[in-house]
Amino acid sequence: VTSGSAGTGAGTVWFTVAPNPLSATRAGTIGVGGQLFTVTQSGVACSFTGEPTATVGPGAGLRNSPITATAEDCAWTTTTQTPWLHINSAPSAAGTGTFAYTYEANGSSVARVGTILAAGLTHTVTQQGVPCSWTLSQTSATAPASGTSVPIAVSATSSVP
Repeated sequence: VTSGSAGTGAGTVWFTVAPNPLSATRAGTIGVGGQLFTVTQSGVACSFTGEPTATVGPGAGLRNSPITATAEDCAWTTTTQTPWLHINSAPSAAGTGTFAYTYEANGSSVARVGTILAAGLTHTVTQQGVPCSWTLSQTSATAPASGTSVPIAVSATSSVP
């Protein structure tokens, strides 16, 4: 009550209502002249924001990704169907927080992409491929004026860091 908390006869009682930080509706009462006045306040609509993408190296690792919720009681879940991504945190949470996941090493030289669904948002993980290096069997050749065919063997190596 901000004004009109005491008096006689007719008058006006003013009150303020603090913001509701939860998604649930809440109610409170004020006693006025021996009667109850009820105030009902709706909750915040749940919505989420998060990190849409991440790029990781070719080796195995652990990563945390943030989720921001509009209210501390907004529930969310985390799942993935990508076989090389694994959720390490609890599969469900509420409010603002993070989810943790591990990724397996990528033994290929080709980058790969996987997804995690967290709080209804798609988190896309791009994992870089293993760097390749090449070695030539020879670095030069001498050819006769009449021409010739010269083979150069190329070997490729790669390893996960």
